[in-house]
Amino acid sequence: MHFLIVDDHALFREGLRTLLQSLDAGLTVTEVDSCEAGLALDDEAAGFDLILLDHTLPGMNGLRGIRAFRQRFPSSPVMVVSATYTPALIDEAIAAGARGYVPKSVSFAVMRDAIEQALMRQPVNPVVAGRPSGALEVVLTPRQMDVLRLMREGLTNKQIAQQLGSSEFTVRSHVSAILHALDVDTRTAAVSAARDKGLI
Repeated sequence: MHFLIVDDHALFREGLRTLLQSLDAGLTVTEVDSCEAGLALDDEAAGFDLILLDHTLPGMNGLRGIRAFRQRFPSSPVMVVSATYTPALIDEAIAAGARGYVPKSVSFAVMRDAIEQALMRQPVNPVVAGRPSGALEVVLTPRQMDVLRLMREGLTNKQIAQQLGSSEFTVRSHVSAILHALDVDTRTAAVSAARDKGLI
């Protein structure tokens, strides 16, 4: 596997490289400190399994950076990893082509899970983002919200898949992501937590 880290903080790049190597000691990691440097890589380096991109960088950044990497390396998924995050930024990044958006403040385990989701070509469960008040905001994709609403109605994975025209495997992935985002272990607890947070 070959990863590209685009981040201007060397210490964070080192930590992310260590995390990636915990997934597979034999993987290759290319590091650059700007979008411009990443976009200038030779064609032979174009086969990235995942591009991990900071949202705030000197020079080109944000949505321009996401779109540029998607155009330059169309077969390589992009996941934004940034200290700057709001629901609006997350929505804009995903609309621009990012696989997901993860805060730098998440735990090692959450970051690893997000990377594994991206590698499986699944939409990365967008983040549990901390509000200034200390409360938590759970951000789910529109499809995950559809699954959550059908879970509230007591439908099984098979029934949800039929309703959404999807596969049971995809529904199971969404359910797993929902449980993880809500920090619960059961579907019943997920529905209860979602009601408490005003999601449904």
